[in-house]
Amino acid sequence: KRAANYDKGLEEKTQVWIENVTNITCDKEFGEWLKDGQVLCALVNTLMPGRIKKINTGGGIWKEQENITAFIRVCREVGVAEASLFPTESLAQLKDIMQVLNTISA
Repeated sequence: KRAANYDKGLEEKTQVWIENVTNITCDKEFGEWLKDGQVLCALVNTLMPGRIKKINTGGGIWKEQENITAFIRVCREVGVAEASLFPTESLAQLKDIMQVLNTISA
């Protein structure tokens, strides 16, 4: 879903930045690319090696949500304000990708 306030420019900048940092190419719609949490975990581990110990590569929605939760946990630990964090379902269910973009940009 794309809300009226969705910032396509921020999406494009964020995607390019993630691709450059992780060396992972976005091969689908942005939200779908991030949905399983693997790219976000890879981003964290590229910037802070070993910070996320286990990245789930399969196992369905619960394992995907574990990846997303691990990303959010690291955001909290490095000082991202609680108000800037997205709830897991915003990404897992593709409810509010703008909120996800705001967290990544925080």
